[in-house]
Amino acid sequence: MPNTIRIAILDDHASIIDGYKFRLSEAPDCEVVATATYGAELEPMLAQGGIDVLLLDITVPVSAEDDSTYPMVDKLPEIVRKHPGTRVLVISMHKQSYLIQHALDVGTAGFVLKDDMEVTRKLDEVIRQVNAGSIFVSEAARELIDSPNKKIITPRQLEVLNYFANDPSLSTSKVAEELHIAHSTVRNLLSTTYAKLGVRNLPAAIEEARKKGLITPQSPEHQE
Repeated sequence: MPNTIRIAILDDHASIIDGYKFRLSEAPDCEVVATATYGAELEPMLAQGGIDVLLLDITVPVSAEDDSTYPMVDKLPEIVRKHPGTRVLVISMHKQSYLIQHALDVGTAGFVLKDDMEVTRKLDEVIRQVNAGSIFVSEAARELIDSPNKKIITPRQLEVLNYFANDPSLSTSKVAEELHIAHSTVRNLLSTTYAKLGVRNLPAAIEEARKKGLITPQSPEHQE
């Protein structure tokens, strides 16, 4: 008998979790050992240890009391770093190429679009692949990141946006000083970020980035 792959699931839809559990119930080497529906439940679930593969939706509410979007995309690097023994497979309905690319760049085990039924029907096979160390990107997701029109927000652009999100009173000159870059560079980074997010100004960019879970309300570096 092969070793059992211990699986955890984070998704805010109970029907999705039930669907994954049903598909995996017929795989003798796959066992769903933990599930969660809110972002705040993720770290306690992972802290229990022994989870081989995490199926992760990147758009979930914070908690039952707080329905704002949990900043999952922003926290992905920390999740991967703190739990190196757990392979993180993102399964999401979002088709923004920069989200897919970011998830892969920070070390997740792959990205699957929820509406890619051909892949989700063979979920056990995908889990075996990522558990063995492979990176799995569904064909539909790969087409998006390979598109010449992809709009990837770079880590530097997110860093600048985070500064203003944490303290809206900051001037571009102050951010430039903090990052040791030119004032004009900050302005250029912001303008390209606006274009990629489809907005026209800083408040709209911050709001859109928070909706997508790209930035946190306040990063540790700027807390008093």
